[in-house]
Amino acid sequence: MTTAHNENHMTDFFSAQEFPRRVNTLEILQQAEQHRAQELARLGAAFGRFVRRTVISPIVVAYQRQRMYEELSQLSDRVLEDIGVSRGNIAQVVADSFPGQAEQKAETANTTLHSLVAKRRAQAAQTVSNDQTHRPLAA
Repeated sequence: MTTAHNENHMTDFFSAQEFPRRVNTLEILQQAEQHRAQELARLGAAFGRFVRRTVISPIVVAYQRQRMYEELSQLSDRVLEDIGVSRGNIAQVVADSFPGQAEQKAETANTTLHSLVAKRRAQAAQTVSNDQTHRPLAA
C-alpha cells in the first residue's frame, strides 16, 4: 500500500463519519462558563459549611461553655444547692448542657478544672514557702 492509498482511505473513513459542519463555539463557551460558575458555587458552599463546622461552631460552643461555667462558679453554695448543683460537679453540669460531644466536653471541662485547681495549689504552696523559713519538719 502506498502513502497516497492510505491518505485516500483515511479521507474516505472521515467523510463517511457524520461530523457537524458548523461548531457553535460561542454556545460551547457559554455552557462551559455556566458549568464553571455552578461548580464554583458548589465549592464555595461546601467551603462555607466546612469553616462553619470546624472553626466557627467550636469557638461559639467553647465561649458558651466558658460563660456558663463562670456564671455557675460565681453563684453561692446556697443558690447552687437550690438548683441541685454542687460546686464539685459544675464542670459535669456544663458538659451535660451541650449534647452531642458530652464526653469530649466533660473531659475538657474536667481538665480545665483540674488545671485551675493545680495552679491554685501551686500558688498557695509558693506563698507558704515564701512566708516561712525553710525548717526541717518535726517528727
